[in-house]
Amino acid sequence: MPTSNKHKRERQKKQLQKHKRQQQQQHDIQASAGVPDVEPHVVILRLVFTYLSPKPLLNSFGTQLLEHLTSLQKVAGVSRQWRSVALPLFYNVAAVVLVESHMNTNGIGGLCRDDDKIKILSNVRLIRDMDQVDNISEMRIVLQGSSLAASELTSIIEYSGIGESVWPNVERLQFDMFLYDGVYPLRPDGGSVRVDMEPLNKLLSQALPALREISFEGSNAYNLYGGVSIKQLIVERLYGPTPLRVLKIESSRPLDLGRHGGQRSNKPLGLERLCMNCKDPSDIVDLPCTLASKLIEFSFTSSFVDTIWNAFMPDDGHRGLVFSSLQSLTLTFTIVEAMVRLLPIFNIHDTPLYLSSMRFGKPLFPILTSLDIRWFPQDLCRFLTLFAVSPISKLTICSVKRRMPEQLILSQFRSLRSLSVLYYDDDFSGGLGYADASLTRVFSTTTANLQHFMLATTTSGLIKSHIRAPTFAKSLVTLTLDGCISLREVELLLPMFSSLQKLRLSAIICPPISSSAKVVQECRALNTPRPLLPLNKSLRLLRAEYLKHFTPVPDWKNTRILPQDMASEELVYRGLLLKLVTRLPLLDTLQVSDISLGAVEDCMHALAESDIAPQCVSHLRHLRLMTLGD
Repeated sequence: MPTSNKHKRERQKKQLQKHKRQQQQQHDIQASAGVPDVEPHVVILRLVFTYLSPKPLLNSFGTQLLEHLTSLQKVAGVSRQWRSVALPLFYNVAAVVLVESHMNTNGIGGLCRDDDKIKILSNVRLIRDMDQVDNISEMRIVLQGSSLAASELTSIIEYSGIGESVWPNVERLQFDMFLYDGVYPLRPDGGSVRVDMEPLNKLLSQALPALREISFEGSNAYNLYGGVSIKQLIVERLYGPTPLRVLKIESSRPLDLGRHGGQRSNKPLGLERLCMNCKDPSDIVDLPCTLASKLIEFSFTSSFVDTIWNAFMPDDGHRGLVFSSLQSLTLTFTIVEAMVRLLPIFNIHDTPLYLSSMRFGKPLFPILTSLDIRWFPQDLCRFLTLFAVSPISKLTICSVKRRMPEQLILSQFRSLRSLSVLYYDDDFSGGLGYADASLTRVFSTTTANLQHFMLATTTSGLIKSHIRAPTFAKSLVTLTLDGCISLREVELLLPMFSSLQKLRLSAIICPPISSSAKVVQECRALNTPRPLLPLNKSLRLLRAEYLKHFTPVPDWKNTRILPQDMASEELVYRGLLLKLVTRLPLLDTLQVSDISLGAVEDCMHALAESDIAPQCVSHLRHLRLMTLGD
């Protein structure tokens, strides 16, 4: 009897194992074929709820995020099945928002407490009550308005409920401080009073054990808390057993990433993406060699060139750092023209220290493929030579009139495939000689293998009728034109590119036309007695947004152009159809704004059904019309 029972158990065990293997095989077959292993209506629900779920680009202050989540609670509560599908999608971000109490925050669910200074908004307790803690992947803490003492800040965040749970799957912490008042206290001898942020850091450390990414923004944090408020947490996670992969810091005082426990550390760091924004010209940034060799992406913003370049030089100054893994580098210089002119007054020499340091050896970027340089205040061409030996395939250059060199030579970048050049006129004087000469050099010195080119400007008239075809005319696949470029300038460029597939137009100047009938009338006149020649015979997709017809006036706050005489968008899109679309015979996709979709469709239909020469309008019958969001 015992033997038979033993055999029976073995048979059952084998049957169970066989059943599991069959299930796994079926699952693998479905997965390889892209067949979902859930009911179809559940798949549809997931698609709907994914569309409705909070997006990462919502207002960084966090109030819109909480308002959106509140509006979705009723949708999630329709049924148990809806709830099981919706909640993991809706509740993947926990947020604590501290705002000035006079701000309008009515209707936001979750925790909402008022006191004399601030209003506290949070969905933390709601997440815990709905048993969704394990679904949370991101934590946001946002302070907006009045400044808080360190102890008060800690107690409020603790009150929100963050410290009452361990959040095992939160990998990203976004900590933003938009504070408008408060003076950092001083000792009688004039020294700074130490602010104890350890309780706050300890609370967050215990609650968030799985952090891999930290983003901190607090331009006033130094005045209020003596530096980055969560410095201890960041340093702990940089050197911890599960090191940070991503770190973004915007503060008036940077972190010393090369020190741990008050001493210099040579311990390897796991950081792969680093973004630093230093507000003060006296900032000193020290990148350890172990970090330089690990970084994949590095973005650095500062007021002075030497602050950035010194970060690339080790303490001993004997040789430059080797960024052996770095693939993407963005350098932004926030110094303004007025500051450049004041340098001699303050006895600050305009000598490029980054070049004098070359005697110690350049920083090396052996696999750097993406380089973005913005607002460089000195010799840009000479600066670019420091990266000439790197295999740069994507280059972005952005500058103002006084700093964009006329002799902008890019022939040293032989691997270049994508180029963006942005010209900003900082005084609106109307002189375009600098940009005209500069663009001519760009066209003549860029590699012939370039595939993607973007041109942006805040002053019209940049493209002249005598401009020569660029060296990359036969290889270019995507062309993006942004800013005060007229439709006439677009017409001059398009015939040059024989392989062009995609054209993106943004904020260009386009003539308005009052009605579809007027478009048909003008198109008939332009193509009589003989049809106009096509502008381009290869273009397949045209994306057009923010089209305008206006006279430029300066907007000093944003260094942009404001519309003074703006026609309605529908009228301008009609002008685009007349002047451009009718002369692109192979165009099969047109993307326009949502509000103008109907008017564009009506105008296309009127042209297609007219008696105008078929070679001008027949392709409009098959043209796929899409919105910008599609």
